[in-house]
Amino acid sequence: MTVASAPKAPVSEDTLIDALRGCENLQQLLLLRDQLAKDPSNPQLFDWVCSLLVHRSVSRGLAARVLQQLHHHPLA
Repeated sequence: MTVASAPKAPVSEDTLIDALRGCENLQQLLLLRDQLAKDPSNPQLFDWVCSLLVHRSVSRGLAARVLQQLHHHPLA
């Protein structure tokens, strides 16, 4: 996974997309969500992925996988 520590600046969309592609399981995705949440300038991951999907910045397959995992495990 590409995000290892709390970022000091808002994460760019390209960095987020690369990090999402690198998440191989639910635990990595939840770790990424938690790391992004440490910076209040970052949108919530679920909303951010929805926005990327609407703007066609991320594939439908990747967005579907991420959104499904976040939807079924919101408090994990």
